[in-house]
Amino acid sequence: MGSVLSKPPVFHTLVQINIKEIPDFKDVIDLIHKEFYKSGFIDKKSEEIEELEFTVHVAQPKVKKMTSWHFINFEQDAGFVVNPNFIVFHTTNYLGFEKFKEALLLGMGIINKHLEMIVIERIGLRFLNAVIIQDGEQVDNYLVKDLLSVQDKLGLDEECFKIQHAMNEKILINENSNETCVSRIVSAKLANSNPLLPQELVPLIQHLKLKKELNNITGLMTLIDLDTSKVGIRVKSTEIAEWNTYFVRLHDNLSNVFKSIVNVEAFR
Repeated sequence: MGSVLSKPPVFHTLVQINIKEIPDFKDVIDLIHKEFYKSGFIDKKSEEIEELEFTVHVAQPKVKKMTSWHFINFEQDAGFVVNPNFIVFHTTNYLGFEKFKEALLLGMGIINKHLEMIVIERIGLRFLNAVIIQDGEQVDNYLVKDLLSVQDKLGLDEECFKIQHAMNEKILINENSNETCVSRIVSAKLANSNPLLPQELVPLIQHLKLKKELNNITGLMTLIDLDTSKVGIRVKSTEIAEWNTYFVRLHDNLSNVFKSIVNVEAFR
């Protein structure tokens, strides 16, 4: 996941940086937009999201409305989302970890320029990978571990059953470093369909264009959703060396998981 493959399975990558809430965020959005525009992120969109605030001794949670701003590049394959509580960078055209990190640092530099104090509390990194298996192909051509046994029909091979859907989830926790790593693997038989997507990411991904080869998919698609995060952080966003160390480690975690599942040579 650190180098670019000629036929990369990754089709959406995101990093989310959760921050201590900034009360005056709206005051500098126009300045931030101007800087992003100069850097090629020319489209600005806003959307209102709702969060539930739970209070002790209050039966009904309070609904809190917050505005998020999207800054999307000309190609519509990469964008930043800024919110009083988080900053996201995501792309549907992953060109390797170094370029991904370079773009993130560009955006954080712009935001740091206009906000005096951003305190990072959590960093999350997530990769969505698509493995599409055509009729007649074997799963082990692409996957080192067939965690789903997607071509195992549970003894019903001769009874005209066809696999429609299978899923597997593993959650790994490192209590010493406050890190969590989750792998979610879902397979389904598709016919002229859009790719499988985690429902919670659909509102975000719809702001970008997916690669054309992910349109009208026919075959058995396996979605490999790899998600890792570090919590318990308390570092200023201007202390780049420190939080970048956490970010790189999260990437290393996912890279190791990816290599344990996917036959990388099949995508070179």
